[in-house]
Amino acid sequence: MLEAARISSTRPESVPSLEAHASTLNKFDSRKFSLIKAIGEKESEIGSKEAELAALKEGVRKLEEYDPATEHEKELDGSM
Repeated sequence: MLEAARISSTRPESVPSLEAHASTLNKFDSRKFSLIKAIGEKESEIGSKEAELAALKEGVRKLEEYDPATEHEKELDGSM
């Protein structure tokens, strides 16, 4: 009976100690915060790239609307 009580009160090999468990949780928390920071940085980069893309698209639109021949005629006519 004492042997059965001793065995049942002994922590199994597969269960980490309190210190090991706390250490593992701290590592996971550190990793989680690192990932949160990295995600925030990438989201900021995405916002910047989206603004850059919008500006480039606007530049393309202006270039597509620009007609150099018409501008040249205006310069020759003196209407510019």
